[in-house]
Order: sequence, then C-alpha cells, then structure tokens
Amino acid sequence: MTRSLRPVLLIKTGGLATISGDFTRRNGDFEGIFASALGLPADQLESRFVQQGDTLDRSPADYRAVLVSGSESMVSTPEPWMAQTAGWLRECLAAGTPLLGVCFGHQLLAFAAGATIAPNPAGPEIGTVTVHFADDRAGDPLFAPMGDTEELQAWHEETVLTRPPGASVLARSAGDAHHVLRYAKRSWGVQFHPELTRTQMDDLLKEMDGPLRARGLAPQSLRETLRHSPAGTALMRRFARLALE
Repeated sequence: MTRSLRPVLLIKTGGLATISGDFTRRNGDFEGIFASALGLPADQLESRFVQQGDTLDRSPADYRAVLVSGSESMVSTPEPWMAQTAGWLRECLAAGTPLLGVCFGHQLLAFAAGATIAPNPAGPEIGTVTVHFADDRAGDPLFAPMGDTEELQAWHEETVLTRPPGASVLARSAGDAHHVLRYAKRSWGVQFHPELTRTQMDDLLKEMDGPLRARGLAPQSLRETLRHSPAGTALMRRFARLALE
C-alpha cells in the first residue's frame, strides 16, 4: 500500500447512537463527526469499533494517523477490549505514528502509558470550559498556535490522575490538571472534545436532559456555559495536515 493511499484510523471506543439515536440521525456518529472536523472525505477515514468487537489487526505503520474517540465506558471499569486496545496504542507510540486520543481516548492512551485513571475528584466537567495552555508549548505542531486560554467543549467524569512517565502536560483547566498530554513529537491526548461544535454540544445536552437530571445535574445550567470553540476545529485541521505530511 503506498503512502498516499494509507487511511487515517479512528479507533471507535463508544458510539453516540447508544446515547441518542435522535442525535446521530441529525449529526451522525463519531465517524462522520470526526471526518467533518478533520476536513477529510469519509472514505479516507477507516473506523474500527473496538468496543463492539472490531480488532486492530493491522500495524500502526499502515495508517497515516490514528485517533481514539470518546466513550460512555470508563477506563476504571476495565473490559478486555480496553487492554487489547491499550496494547496496540503502545505499539503506535513506539512506531511514531501521529496519534490523538480524545476524552476517553485520552484517558486510555494515558493508561497505556502508565497513568492512573479514576473518577475526577472535582466532579464531572460538562459544557464549554476554559483551558489554560502551558508556556512551553512553543514549537509543538498542534498546540503552539493556541492562545494562552481557549474555550473548548468537554464532557467527562473520569480523569488522568497521574501524569504518565515521560509525558508533558500542555494544558489544564480549573477542574482537570491534565487536559492535554504530549507523549512524543507527534502523539497527544486531549481531555476536551475538539471534534464537537457548540451546536452539537447543545443538541447532546438536550437529548440527555432526563439522565442528567436523574444524576442531580442541571442540564439548563450546563447549556448556559456553551460557547463557540473555533480553536477545537482549528486543532483538528492541524492534525489532519500533520497526517498528510
């Protein structure tokens, strides 16, 4: 397979359809949302739904880049597919394939690299959050263009409690000390959701109104935090350009 024909891989660790069929009918599932955010034609994005039994049976070298999606699963509640995926991600890190873990994907990548994952002591972080970027991000191909603070979409209950050995912390929020981790020149994890727009977050919060209320959360208050997040879209496009290099 020639370099020009290698696809970008999306490791799908959960599905939005299991959360809301209405949402996915309007917005698509992770495959479409990630392809759109990356600015890639759908046929250039290969998806493996590992939570539902798809296997990672090819080498990381067969892909231009790899992304790992969010999930309704929890890393602190292990399942066999998580350990299998974590093992493949360690191969990916060793190979130097461009890699971006998102939300659960960020946590699973951190776990693969030796971190502890647990429920966030600060509680769930849901809505648009202010993320503070480290001064030493200069020279980083994804994060150097970020402002000192950016507004980004987030929806997570667990967190990376301990920094993985050898990883650098590039960003934090008031509720999470490890919002961005860099593992190597082209490998990162982000706790926020750069693939989601304000409109999509609003749609998800509307769809999840009942379950959120049942857990004692206030969906309307969460929706009032929502702001546009162009920095997320710009980040995804930079990652796509990195994959095409």
